[in-house]
Amino acid sequence: MNINTWQQGRFIDKPQYLKWTEEEKEKVDFEEHLKVRPYPTGNAICRCDKPEDAEWIADRLNMAADLEEMTYNFAMGKSDGKDIIDYVLSKVG
Repeated sequence: MNINTWQQGRFIDKPQYLKWTEEEKEKVDFEEHLKVRPYPTGNAICRCDKPEDAEWIADRLNMAADLEEMTYNFAMGKSDGKDIIDYVLSKVG
């Protein structure tokens, strides 16, 4: 089972935040963009200094999940491994 739902955090507006100003929401949204979560409301696994770092980490975790599934399929004889090579080349090329 491939779990590749890692994402950079983002503020999710809910009814309990109705009294918040736009400025307050923007501040929380910025803080969320520094975090990496497994899904929108999941616990953050890390906090970065820059939003682009959180995005990069989430992308790498998703890539690792994809590669884990592909290598498992190769080990089980479900693929010839070409998909792994193609995937890596698409990410670095």
